Amino acid sequence: SLIVPCKKSNSENNIKDIKISDHKWKKKHLKIIENIFKNTKYFDEVYEVIVFILSQQSDYLADYTIPSMIMFLEKLGYTKDKTFIQSKEGEIEGTKNEFLINLTKKFGGNKYLSGQGGRNYIDENKFLENNISHKFNDFKHPKYSQFGNSFISKLSIVDTAFNIGFVELKKIIK
Repeated sequence: SLIVPCKKSNSENNIKDIKISDHKWKKKHLKIIENIFKNTKYFDEVYEVIVFILSQQSDYLADYTIPSMIMFLEKLGYTKDKTFIQSKEGEIEGTKNEFLINLTKKFGGNKYLSGQGGRNYIDENKFLENNISHKFNDFKHPKYSQFGNSFISKLSIVDTAFNIGFVELKKIIK
């Protein structure tokens, strides 16, 4: 796995506040990614995106994670102005359940979909009390042509992109 070394934070672990402790990780990550994926069909197409993302100069983790999400979404046909909204500090109040309820209300929603990790803190009754239906996503991982002998599920979108390219990945998502 690839790990970005980060400083311990006194904040509430908001990603915007997390600082990177050592910038040597970029070169190491690029080399590992190159070694793993250099023989995949879409190496050049995807590797240039990874290089661009890691060429950013910032001490904050969010300055790498947010642009990487935006770039992958754009490669899949989504436009930045219509699909990606950053929550601003203080703009939406509350923690965990309250924050998610307030976020849903702010954008006029009446449904909220959580990943399986949300089972640790989601209180569905609070959503219902606020006239918001809630559901946990029951993700069924699609199989795709993967470099190697056997298929390994639940890898990152990076693995999928290297192996089948952005055009086929877009079809899987739809």
